[in-house]
Amino acid sequence: MTIIGVGSPLRFGFVCSEYGPSATNAKIGDFYRGAPSNYVRNNSGDNIAVNNSIAVPTAQANLKLSNFYGQGKGWVYTNSTVRVNNYHCHTEFGSDWLGANGKDWPCDYINNNGIYSTSTSYYALVFYGRQDNGPCSFTNNSEIQGAGGAPNSGAGQHAVYVYNSENARYEYRPIIYNTYAIRGGGGAGGIGGTGGTGGQGYYDYGVDSGYAYAKQSYDMYYNDQPGTNRTFTYWAGGSQGSVAGNVTSMAIGQYTYYRNALRLTESFDYYGGQGHVYQYTYHIYHYECRQYYVARAYTNGGGGGGGGNGGRGIGYNSPNQGGNGGAPGAGGATNAGSGGYGGTGGTGGSWGANGNTGNTGATGNSGNWAGGSGGAAGAAGGAAGYCVYAATKWGFSNTNTLNGPYGGGVGNS
Repeated sequence: MTIIGVGSPLRFGFVCSEYGPSATNAKIGDFYRGAPSNYVRNNSGDNIAVNNSIAVPTAQANLKLSNFYGQGKGWVYTNSTVRVNNYHCHTEFGSDWLGANGKDWPCDYINNNGIYSTSTSYYALVFYGRQDNGPCSFTNNSEIQGAGGAPNSGAGQHAVYVYNSENARYEYRPIIYNTYAIRGGGGAGGIGGTGGTGGQGYYDYGVDSGYAYAKQSYDMYYNDQPGTNRTFTYWAGGSQGSVAGNVTSMAIGQYTYYRNALRLTESFDYYGGQGHVYQYTYHIYHYECRQYYVARAYTNGGGGGGGGNGGRGIGYNSPNQGGNGGAPGAGGATNAGSGGYGGTGGTGGSWGANGNTGNTGATGNSGNWAGGSGGAAGAAGGAAGYCVYAATKWGFSNTNTLNGPYGGGVGNS
């Protein structure tokens, strides 16, 4: 707090109360700015913040009690410049941030312009604690925005990252006061699922051996002997069966046998009856033959199309985007189904929101033998960035807009 303003009664005790020493142990000559007493501190050369005691002279000469109207401990930096990418707000206070001119003087940062991260490689703002060197605060009166997550399922970036206050006393923890908006980047949408594989197909085709002949090995022969009168078929050295009569083709199981050119005629005299006398002559006609059957070939369905990329999450200068459509599946082989379309990618998340899950890929198309398989599920969207992620203890007061979770590793208090 500051000492009372002009027009009110001012007593030396007010000065002592503000700067620390007991009034009984101090004299006004100890209170010029930069005095060896260190009651009223000057800025280090690298500290560009405004000194709350700027009206207090830097020499003992002409030092008056009236110099302390409206003065107080601490430094204040007021920002009006756009800042980007891991902006460390403590740098404006130089070496005084870590107590070059002594501990206990507050450092207060007031932000009146945007602070942004342009990619997920950076936080927007880094609030580096003073450890145990004095109070510090950050008051936000503008936009602080983390970057949006990149496809696919990329996490949004945190807007503010707080760290390095673990060893500080509780009253020296960094404190954030938000009166405007702190927004974590949106997570990217997940990639769409791969489309399902097309169903199997089949087609039938004839298998023709071509004509062959070897007696009683590849042989279709007709025996005209009375009482026999049959056609016999041999294939690959084995008897396949016989049918009555003189036929040119024979169906046996899945196979059909066809005869062609006559290759051998055999004649035999038959003797029978009493005295075993000549009865008649019969013949066996040997023909070349071929085997024919119908086979079935099974074919594979086409592979599913790839899923579409998820949309980018919202971030600085980048709106969240819808996901891309999936690719068509590959065509299947003969009579097989084509693969299903890949799923559309998920839409990127808005401020502080997770990205949406990618859509499931379409089922593959049916073949004439089997149906297609189902498409794969899409990937989950990326996580939202925190509005404030704290790695060490901190304090927080919010009176306006927060997008995204806050706290991270350590809850605020």
